[in-house]
Amino acid sequence: MKALKLSSIKFLGLPIVLLSCLLTPVVSSAQWSVIGKFDWPICTINFTSPQVGFVGLGLGPGGLAAKAAIYKTVDGGVNWIASRMPGDYVGNISQILMTDENHGWAALTANGGAQVGLWKTNDGGLTWDNWALPSALTSIYQTSSTFIATDIYGEGHLSFDSGVTWQGSFTASTNCVDFVDDLHGVISDFRGQNWLVTSDGGRTWNNSNERTESWTVHAVKGTSVFYAAPEGPSDGTVYTTEILRSSDYGMNWSTVHKFDFRSTGTIQGANEDVLYVQTSWNANPEPYKRDFYRSIDQGKTWTNIGGPGAFSDSRFVVFDGGCQGVMVYASDSVGTLYRYIDAAVQSTGSDQVLAKSFGSVRVAANSIVTIPINLSVKSVDRNLDTMKVYEVDYTIIYDGELLDIDARHILSRVTAPTGWTVMSAKIVSGELSVALTNTSAQPVTNVLSLGSIIFDTYAGKAKSTLVGFSRFTVKTAQATYHYCTNLEGDYLGLVEIDAASVGLAADHANISLYPNPVHGAGTLKLEFDLEHSARVKAEVFDLLGRRMLAYPDLTSARTLDAGHQTIDFSTSVLTAGTYYVRFELAGLPVTKQFTVIR
Repeated sequence: MKALKLSSIKFLGLPIVLLSCLLTPVVSSAQWSVIGKFDWPICTINFTSPQVGFVGLGLGPGGLAAKAAIYKTVDGGVNWIASRMPGDYVGNISQILMTDENHGWAALTANGGAQVGLWKTNDGGLTWDNWALPSALTSIYQTSSTFIATDIYGEGHLSFDSGVTWQGSFTASTNCVDFVDDLHGVISDFRGQNWLVTSDGGRTWNNSNERTESWTVHAVKGTSVFYAAPEGPSDGTVYTTEILRSSDYGMNWSTVHKFDFRSTGTIQGANEDVLYVQTSWNANPEPYKRDFYRSIDQGKTWTNIGGPGAFSDSRFVVFDGGCQGVMVYASDSVGTLYRYIDAAVQSTGSDQVLAKSFGSVRVAANSIVTIPINLSVKSVDRNLDTMKVYEVDYTIIYDGELLDIDARHILSRVTAPTGWTVMSAKIVSGELSVALTNTSAQPVTNVLSLGSIIFDTYAGKAKSTLVGFSRFTVKTAQATYHYCTNLEGDYLGLVEIDAASVGLAADHANISLYPNPVHGAGTLKLEFDLEHSARVKAEVFDLLGRRMLAYPDLTSARTLDAGHQTIDFSTSVLTAGTYYVRFELAGLPVTKQFTVIR
């Protein structure tokens, strides 16, 4: 980060508070529980499941000098592990983004002139390394085509190869980037610039018709709806917070509610069913309370639910825990982390919506199997078969050692039935979570078909694995109904790996790499012969162990047919030097070295 005066950075421009006793928050509801206490203020929070979460610490609003740090929990906040940082930086962690269970990014706003904006992890957030983006980042987001980063200087940065290289910058709003789907996103601002919108996954951006200062935006996934909670002016005039809503992918905005206090600037929620805002601890004079407000009618009316206040420009997070209820994770002004389980939005009743088994499927190792997903609707308390079910969210559990899904392109591996659309699909902590929306006008009848999922089978010993639901949620116009494990009908079926197909799929001696050396921006060819179809993956690393190229992408393998095969790597992005290819065939690795000459 370039050397800046404290007054030039919005969230550092507040009066310095020296007496820690004055910062003690008032938490007005026993439903809020403390799940972590840290030495410095919490700048950002990210939970990927009720058990796995992260907090980013750093430079507290008001100028309290603090070291940027990340902590991780794998037991819901009972214990916190300090991650290994790539250096000592005074500043703050603006955002933590996990792309899957092991890989993720952290946006850093460093103080004192440090030119470091992005960290990367490949071990689930236990260690972080500096990445090639010197800046002072405020928000990051990754679509299937583009990695977007915004910084404190009003610039946006784009990468089209998952952060390996960056394509310069574009004039951007500064505060937050979020997407409702893989194509449509919004960037908000605090410097009086127009907010920005995209309809091509972030590759290009255009001006929105909104210029109000806002720390975050909240995307309602699978819709055209965004929310924002601009936290009032920074010029000392009367504080207010407007709740803004856009129904046209962020181009136009309208005010649906106005508070007579200032919020932290963050609004989050579980779709549009329930929204939350947090009051700003340091901005509001008494008698305004320092706590949270919840809306269950698309932001029109709000109810006080207690909880902590926090400094402006800190971010809380909302996680839909399914049967456990909606969970809010939030911090106060002194580094205490709270969890709120919103019992008011938990569903009740004894609906029996059961998994419909596909039976037993026998498949070969290193092959593809398609698993159908079906529910049998047998409601006890409600006639779900006469209602319009407009959304179904489900989570599948399976043995990850036997079955593999392409995590980078998961949307293409999940199908939906006629009249339905896949809104989102992600893999977190060994579970596959899918959200489907019903675009047809027909109500649900006895059996609800939810499409299918494509799995790859690993090479290995003959073995069987049960595939089943961890949880699913059925949403109608009337209510939301949750279903979880330990009830009849959890398991969808059995997948058996055929022992006859297990074994080495090709002779490693038949693998060739040429030309070697490669001259200039040439093409490196990896050729090999397969005795039968096999899962294949190839990656190019430099001598420092940094992954430079990958086939078919950064995280998955691809099943190829028997016969002679060729994989081409363009060396245009490689500088002169020595590299090596790690070739994985049917789960068995081979490494070969090559040289690039310029």
